[in-house]
Amino acid sequence: MRYSFYSLLSLLILFLLGFPCATALSQQSEAPLYLEPLEHLANGWLKRPELQHSLIGLEIIHIPSGQVLFTFNGRRRFVPASTTKVFTTACAMDLLGADYRFKTRLKMSGKISGDKLVGSLFIEPAQDPTLTTGDLRQLLSILDAKGIKTIEGKIEIAPVLGGGDRFVTSWLLEDWGQDWMPCSSDLVVDDNLARRDPARGYPLLPFSNSPEQGAFIRSLLSAATGPSWICFNPANETMQYWHPVGAPVGGQIVGNPEQYNLAIVKAIVRSMKIKVKGHLGASDSRDEGLLLLSEHNSAPLSEIVRHCLKESDNLYAQQLLRTIGNLPAVNKSVEKATLEERGLGRLNSWLSTLAVPVGDAIFYDGCGLSRKNCFTPHAINLVHKYMMRTSPNHIYLNVMPLDGSPSAQVGSFRYKTGAMDSVRSISGVLTTAAGEPLAVTIMINAHTPSVRELRGSLGSLIDHLQSLGSLRLPAEKVPAKVTLEQQPHKNTSFKVKKRSKRPRRK
Repeated sequence: MRYSFYSLLSLLILFLLGFPCATALSQQSEAPLYLEPLEHLANGWLKRPELQHSLIGLEIIHIPSGQVLFTFNGRRRFVPASTTKVFTTACAMDLLGADYRFKTRLKMSGKISGDKLVGSLFIEPAQDPTLTTGDLRQLLSILDAKGIKTIEGKIEIAPVLGGGDRFVTSWLLEDWGQDWMPCSSDLVVDDNLARRDPARGYPLLPFSNSPEQGAFIRSLLSAATGPSWICFNPANETMQYWHPVGAPVGGQIVGNPEQYNLAIVKAIVRSMKIKVKGHLGASDSRDEGLLLLSEHNSAPLSEIVRHCLKESDNLYAQQLLRTIGNLPAVNKSVEKATLEERGLGRLNSWLSTLAVPVGDAIFYDGCGLSRKNCFTPHAINLVHKYMMRTSPNHIYLNVMPLDGSPSAQVGSFRYKTGAMDSVRSISGVLTTAAGEPLAVTIMINAHTPSVRELRGSLGSLIDHLQSLGSLRLPAEKVPAKVTLEQQPHKNTSFKVKKRSKRPRRK
């Protein structure tokens, strides 16, 4: 193809006219960042003696530009512990919305004739981690309001595709039976823990046919700690208890929460003087043409996430993972997978839309108990950057625990910690004294079991990052070089509230 002299000249003129415009745009971009003070802080901190025998990952990103200001092993994967919850909760809030509410429904088949329900009752679960015995009573109170005295059919939990009771097999054996490792299920009641609550008393279930054994089990349930299992035996509708030989006396974990919680539902119905015959056929278990009787709505998702992050609640995180896994699937082949498997798939797909590099994050659960979880500081920083950019009024940021003044974001740090033996991590969004928003992630692996010195080291770096002045040029006054090798600091511990007297995994 040939071009005339005039056409080539026209193209050249257009190019020359366009070139100054591109230059002008580049001149209007943000001023460059002055990073020397930050680099000296970070490099000095890495030389602290208590860090020398550990594996360290540190990355600091400027928000919203996304510029990596400092990185040390920022693209190396680390065992994260409970900072994993940042991924799960952020994904849930982004996909479901901060105002999302779990809706647990009571439905019926058949019809109401006089004081009889000629049909069956169904609890339609919503993966709600906050449901309590009191909520169930309120949900079932409609039966009394309608004057029902007899249920000809059964009381069942409506099936959920891929649902059911589930533990994660990659959790450590030492975690099994501890109150920080409850079993997830479609219907969660009272955190799936069999414990005495002064406000509610014991669940309305018989513990044993033997009065002596029942008293023994009640005493075990009153104890504060100790790994043990409580299971409901549907054959004789009594509780069964297992306790490891030599382990501290105590007990809370419900091993089969679906059957256990269904038994609580039936016990509440019986306490209302309603007779359940259960004579109708299996066809009544189909979720076809069921009529809605009542509905319980949870608190907004933002409040549930706030609790999950503040208390580092593993059950809440797992239920949120199941919830995103229960969203409609584009690929029909995943319908045979469990809710947890589908949730992990949904989480990975979501991360790909955030441009998190493939291989930067590997998940086996949504809460961080599994030591097979591993991700890079860079991956979690990209999540912080995204949530700051897309969340109206930074809703997600505001539900994270706060270190600093609640009245002003300047000099504050919204964060999530993670801790287990030989693992310590912290990640969040820090705002410097000059108002610069930074995503900061620190991950430490292979340290000694004691984390006392590490808490001081982490607090020292965070404190000094919060006090940084403007990072932008031109600077009227260049800050003096500082180091954190032996610098005094506030002993910021970033502790997380525990529900057990024993050391809790977070």
